Amino acid sequence: MSIFTTYLLIYALYLLVFLLGGWISLQRKNSKVTRENFIGLQNITVIIPFRNEEKRIAPLLESIKHAQSLPAEIIFVDDHSEDTTLALIEHFQNNSITILKLETETGKKRAIKRGVNAAKTDFILTLDADVSFSQSYFTNLGNLPYSDLHILPVKHNSSHFLNRFFQQDVLLAIFLNGAISGWIRPIFCSGANLLFKKDAYLDAVKQPEFFKIDSGDDIFLLREFQRGAKKIEVQTNSSIEVQTELPTHINECIHQRMRWLGKSLKVKDRLANALAQIQFIVAFLNISFLISCLVFMPLKYAFPLMLLKTVLELLFSFDYYRKVNQLWMWPSVPIYLMILPVINAVMLFAFLGFKPRWKGRLVVQ
Repeated sequence: MSIFTTYLLIYALYLLVFLLGGWISLQRKNSKVTRENFIGLQNITVIIPFRNEEKRIAPLLESIKHAQSLPAEIIFVDDHSEDTTLALIEHFQNNSITILKLETETGKKRAIKRGVNAAKTDFILTLDADVSFSQSYFTNLGNLPYSDLHILPVKHNSSHFLNRFFQQDVLLAIFLNGAISGWIRPIFCSGANLLFKKDAYLDAVKQPEFFKIDSGDDIFLLREFQRGAKKIEVQTNSSIEVQTELPTHINECIHQRMRWLGKSLKVKDRLANALAQIQFIVAFLNISFLISCLVFMPLKYAFPLMLLKTVLELLFSFDYYRKVNQLWMWPSVPIYLMILPVINAVMLFAFLGFKPRWKGRLVVQ
């Protein structure tokens, strides 16, 4: 009995002090930021790389159409699309929009670099072509303080029941990133909503090695900013979030997760790798704890311990799910954490012979 209660105590410290404490620390950091120097909306150029997005770009164009205000320029960069995406953008008449094309080069990283080189402002915002945002989104971005890099929130939605697991996976990954940011530094970001200083970007990507892998425009960029001791802020305010739909097919979701895993392994971030190992160990201990309770303890003792574990998991995650407006997903957190070790093992095993693709291209090799 004492072994089980001791483990629960350690687990509670991990959840409530390390994770929840880090999340609260991040919120306090954001609330204490001095806002003497605003970026200003007219000092921002938006770069949107795209490839074969005809079925997904409509929400983005509608968001731009209904925005309260627009940045200095919105640059779409065509990465050799073979569908009607380019025609859809050209038909969308707006004086703020410029369209560029990659000629001989390929890949999202090169498309972003092409847009950055053409930008005339000090700050760059990268968006994915399948996102949407509120009418006040651009206005709120202009009120952010000066920083080399702002990691902005991305909300992943799913209308398919089978994809809810992947949605939970993303939610908890974002929470972990926020928690570790509160204590140390972020370990990943999303290029779907990323704001950075142009000069800092050009300094970070000046080495040719940055472009050797097509994907990873976000996580590799983050590592280069960290190596260059750039100022990085993690924002959690929903007024500057974008929303995107998770892939509708399970096969697409798997390719997406495998791309993320491949990028994480390639970037060689010691902190991220250490956290992944800790998370795997905790997940394994959790399932061992549950099995041991059911096998070696009378139910009258096992049930209260398992109930206490469930309460701890719900308690540490409540504030986060409330803040990101995903409380309807909150009750399933204990179930997800219970099956997490199986998920991790399957993903790592599958990746050994898996070739993740994006828009028909191998992206992590």
